[in-house]
Amino acid sequence: ALSNRDGSINASIEKSILEAIKQNEWTNCNSENLQDCAVDIGPSGLNSYSTVSRRSEDDTNSLHDFTVTPFATPGRDNVIDPKKGKKKILKSEAKKITHIYRNNPSQIKIPFFLFEQSSVKIRIFSATGVPLYSSALIKDINPGEFVFSLNDRDLKGKTLTGIYPVKIEAVGKSNKGSETATVLLVIVRQR
Repeated sequence: ALSNRDGSINASIEKSILEAIKQNEWTNCNSENLQDCAVDIGPSGLNSYSTVSRRSEDDTNSLHDFTVTPFATPGRDNVIDPKKGKKKILKSEAKKITHIYRNNPSQIKIPFFLFEQSSVKIRIFSATGVPLYSSALIKDINPGEFVFSLNDRDLKGKTLTGIYPVKIEAVGKSNKGSETATVLLVIVRQR
């Protein structure tokens, strides 16, 4: 059950909480305001990229079993508190990406994870450090998983087979600076 704690509980949320309490699936929080028994989603509700997630602790059948996450991670483990440990803006999803260069154009996919809303630029270099590709600045990407796609023909004439360093550069919206992740792009030619 979710609530923005505005003092007027939604009828379906109220019914859901009362039924869960009746079935011993939710703990009554002993408050006159039933919204106090629901997960607080803030006065404006959830951001479009936030979710409510179950904590990985003991199940108490209460609002304390859940938390609002800073971003969605569909199909993956939930990230409850990214601020624990080193503060990060960006994480590459792979250390190495293998791309098969075929006769027909295909997409090079570069997956990464953003811990906050950020602007991102992708740059690809030759093994000797010569720039081969530089994306336009992609502004205001929401937190969570993101896959940058690039047509391999954008590198045509500049690539054969080999290993190419890819720099993913992100600037966080919260002004905590920037961060760069390096991924190795391995290009092999199909025979």
